[in-house]
Order: sequence, then C-alpha cells, then structure tokens
Amino acid sequence: HNTKCKVCVLERGRRLNRPPLTKEERKKRALRYKYGITIEKYTEMLLEQKGVCAICGLPETRVSNNGNIKVLSVDHCHETGKVRGLLCQRCNSGIGFLNDDIENLKCAILYLNKED
Repeated sequence: HNTKCKVCVLERGRRLNRPPLTKEERKKRALRYKYGITIEKYTEMLLEQKGVCAICGLPETRVSNNGNIKVLSVDHCHETGKVRGLLCQRCNSGIGFLNDDIENLKCAILYLNKED
C-alpha cells in the first residue's frame, strides 16, 4: 500500500481498527516528521515572531479552500534540517526559487538596486 495515498491510509487505519486522524493530529505529526518540532514549539516560534513572517514582518495572507488564512510555513536549512523560523508563502517561495543561496539573494538585491 502507498503510505501517502489517502485511500490506502484510511483503509489501513480501518484494518487496524483506528479512527482517522483529526486535522490537528495530522498537523502535529507533519511538524514532528518533517521538521522535528512539536506543535508547542511551533506556537512558541509564532509568539516570538508576533505572528508575522521572519523576513517581511507581515502576517500570512494565503487563504485555504475553506476560506481560512493559512498558517506560516516552517523554514529550514535543506542541508542540516535545522529550523530557521516561520515564513509567509511569498517569502518562503522567494528564497526557495533562489535555492536558499545567499549569493543568489545578494545578486537579486544588486539587480533590484540598479538604476536605469
């Protein structure tokens, strides 16, 4: 069975006589599995950052399918796995598109500072 397929996961849970995980339980597991942090640590980071992105200082603006504002994304070093902070989707995507590379970011800054 595919461990990421929703149908397979639900089927496996039924076979093991377990109820499906709640949204909160899935979020806790994802934080632990992907980043090695607890929901309490995420909340602590969110409070330390005053609920805003560590780069732009603005709150998240992405809206989920149900109309709620999404949570800030956990940013981490892809080489070490160390969590750096919480970012909005725009900033997280921006540094991701530049491969989390400081030289690429410096070049982007120089480019943006160029005058016509």
